[in-house]
Amino acid sequence: MKRQRKLEKHPNGQYRVRISRSGVSKSFFLGTNEKTARKKLKDIERDIASGRISFSEQDTTASNTIDGKKDLRLEELAVRHLRWVKTNRSEQTFKLRQRYVQEFVDFIGPCMVSDLTRIQLEDFYNQAKVNGKTPNSGNHQLRNVKTMLLWGEEMELIDLPFKRFPKARHIPPKTKRVNENDLVILLNKVPKDFKDMILFGLLTGLRPNELRELTQEQVRISQDVAPYILIEGHKTAKTAGEAKPRTVPLSPTALEIVERQIQNHPNSENVFLNENGDPYTRYTYRNRMIRWCRRAKVNEITPYALRHTFASIESDAGVETTALARLMGHSQTRTLERYVTNSFEAQRKAVEKVESRLMKVAGE
Repeated sequence: MKRQRKLEKHPNGQYRVRISRSGVSKSFFLGTNEKTARKKLKDIERDIASGRISFSEQDTTASNTIDGKKDLRLEELAVRHLRWVKTNRSEQTFKLRQRYVQEFVDFIGPCMVSDLTRIQLEDFYNQAKVNGKTPNSGNHQLRNVKTMLLWGEEMELIDLPFKRFPKARHIPPKTKRVNENDLVILLNKVPKDFKDMILFGLLTGLRPNELRELTQEQVRISQDVAPYILIEGHKTAKTAGEAKPRTVPLSPTALEIVERQIQNHPNSENVFLNENGDPYTRYTYRNRMIRWCRRAKVNEITPYALRHTFASIESDAGVETTALARLMGHSQTRTLERYVTNSFEAQRKAVEKVESRLMKVAGE
């Protein structure tokens, strides 16, 4: 008498059977109803006997379950995805994705993608939050894992065993506004070239990379229009699909800084150069800022703090939100909420405007 194979109850609620032949093992998910699962098992056994389901050695673990769903080992999905990222994305993106995906594979262990549960993703996310050093720790890990799994589904390699991913709780970072007293002390200490760079960042609100990589070609000066900077391929254009270039008008002081720096090194395409006469990198710019803050004995000022200070001052001055969003290179005005809602001066002016109007209505 033929021995009946044993059904297992998986944590996701489905019945499963493992079948091994010639050293190759396969898992089949058969649904949540035991009676239906036993019927499907008989169908599988017939397909194995007829050769429709093969147990020969394969280069891939890709398979289809009895209900037609695509499956793959998690480790193989990770390898395939990282290979694709390395070919189609930047080196930095590949390194980050590789790091977070490897953390996930190590956390879950060897398994089929169909074995994954939403609870496991939640546990992975919570562990990353606990082990992280910032309020948003875990978000990057979860986002990169989610990207990998959705990529696998889009490439028709897998069918996800759950409908929703855990929700990442994002805490907006604090606005980094430069203290005016610290700024005065710092500007009196730093060399002239670096003072120009700091002031230019405060006068334009450029992102740190835009400031570091600013070229003479981007500075547009003509008799027809006021001088401005033209930024193509900026962050919003890349992430939001907004191909329209961004323009940043130059104040008289900002224009003087540009002209002075170009005159100091006319043979360089970059407007700002470091103390060695080389273009700034992300690290040389940040390290020089930190070094001079320590020498001046002021609180540490980050490169992004210059941009935040620009936005806060513009908001305090009552600049219209839509205009400020375009000036900052944001596609949505809600991105500015961190500057506007955190601005006590803007709130104070708003209260005074309401008071003035009501007093007129009341005849006071």
